[in-house]
Amino acid sequence: MYLKSCPNCAKKLNDNYTFCWECGCNLNSGDLGDFKTGLLNVFKNNQEFIYIYSVHGKQVILKASSIEELRMLVEANKFPWMETEGIGEYP
Repeated sequence: MYLKSCPNCAKKLNDNYTFCWECGCNLNSGDLGDFKTGLLNVFKNNQEFIYIYSVHGKQVILKASSIEELRMLVEANKFPWMETEGIGEYP
């Protein structure tokens, strides 16, 4: 397994990942920042909600313009949807 570091938070990631699963930073665009929300695996960058999950070492990325639409996509794919400490906070 090849590793690279997130330029934003220095988390070690699989070489084939597009987004950091810790801070939500897009590793290819260099769009740095903390994009966390109050939901596990959910990040918000500009007006887009992004859900990041890993299946068999490959990163799955779901995107939507609203949190409701994203939740439906996540549930349709049978991925986990869980609130974390910042419940209800969507920057």
